[in-house]
Amino acid sequence: MTVISGVTSGSLIGFWLFALFSFLMGGFGNQFSIPFTAYVQEEIAAEKLGRFSVFMEAL
Repeated sequence: MTVISGVTSGSLIGFWLFALFSFLMGGFGNQFSIPFTAYVQEEIAAEKLGRFSVFMEAL
């Protein structure tokens, strides 16, 4: 989806396609990140959670 969003043309139709693809990427990104964050917070010990969060942000 990111590649499709990047190759849209500079016309008005290209802008609306880019806006639509960006909206979809934002929505689907939340579908993954919210459950993953909840899982990580439940499974990783509190004293190690900061280290894991820094590691995940680096990726």
